Amino acid sequence: MSRPTASSTLGGVLAELERIRADRRARWIATAIALVLGILAAFLDPLGIVLGAMAVALPARDPYRGLLRGLAFGLLVVGLLVAQLVLAGTLGPAIALGLPFYLAVGIGVAFGLLGGLVRGVV
Repeated sequence: MSRPTASSTLGGVLAELERIRADRRARWIATAIALVLGILAAFLDPLGIVLGAMAVALPARDPYRGLLRGLAFGLLVVGLLVAQLVLAGTLGPAIALGLPFYLAVGIGVAFGLLGGLVRGVV
């Protein structure tokens, strides 16, 4: 029995991605799964934002939509952070920090964009 080579495995993954991208329903299902897993990853580690944005961008039909999906994912994570701060009653003090707060928001958006760039590669 022969072992699959790395190129045949990669070719299979790319073929499956093309199948998902061609089918609207499969694209939405893959996006929903990636969204849930990406949000979980983002709450575990800030680099999870990049991972989540990559996962959300991969099923996109073209690189521009992938980049927009990555940006939207970053904005969603930032929105969830703001919602957490509102529920905890600490949004005002967090905004009063100034630069650290704005840096956290900017990093969330930038990491989303960075993850969305993966669609241009794959």
